[in-house]
Amino acid sequence: MKPNTMLAYTYSNNSDLCNGSTVTVMQRVGASSMSTPVTIPGSNQHIAFPAPAFVPTFVCPIGLFVPVTQDEVDTLIAMTSQQQSARRAQRRAGRDAIRTESVELPQTTE
Repeated sequence: MKPNTMLAYTYSNNSDLCNGSTVTVMQRVGASSMSTPVTIPGSNQHIAFPAPAFVPTFVCPIGLFVPVTQDEVDTLIAMTSQQQSARRAQRRAGRDAIRTESVELPQTTE
């Protein structure tokens, strides 16, 4: 998933997300035949924009929820932050690295 990804959910009893619910990633494929009406503030002018069209892609079932302690939450957050920092440093290392290689100097004739 990427930021601003559209998701669709199926709910279990009582409109809760829980074991057995599913999350579906929706992919934008263009504009649909439906439109969204918009009123421009201050002018009372009405315009309509085509609404985006989405198709379902990956479906992920939600598993069992397990209670966790605050210490476990803190550990997971710290691990995620460390992994993100390591990935950032890895990308930066490849981009910012100075590469050197040996070369033979040309023979000088005097």
